[in-house]
Amino acid sequence: MAPFTPPLTDTCPRCRQAFHCGVADAAPCPCIDLALTPELTAALRARFDGCLCLTCLACLAEPAVAQRRVTGEAHPTAGAVPPAQSAD
Repeated sequence: MAPFTPPLTDTCPRCRQAFHCGVADAAPCPCIDLALTPELTAALRARFDGCLCLTCLACLAEPAVAQRRVTGEAHPTAGAVPPAQSAD
C-alpha cells in the first residue's frame, strides 16, 4: 500500500506552484526544519499572505544558514511562517 500523499491544495504566493501546507497537519510540517532569520521571517510575513512552499523556503533559508555559520550565531529559529497574530 502506498503512503498517503496529501492533495496539493495550496498555492505558493512566491512561485505560484501548487503544494501542501502542513501547518495544520497532525505531524509537524517539514518547514520547521528550515532556518530563517527573524528578519527574513518578518519580511516574508509582510510581503506574502500565507505559507510559501518548501522549495521557496529552502531557497530563501540558504543565505540565512550560511550567514549563521559565518557569524557563529545561536541555533537558528524554526522556518514555519504562520499567519501574523492580531494584537487585540
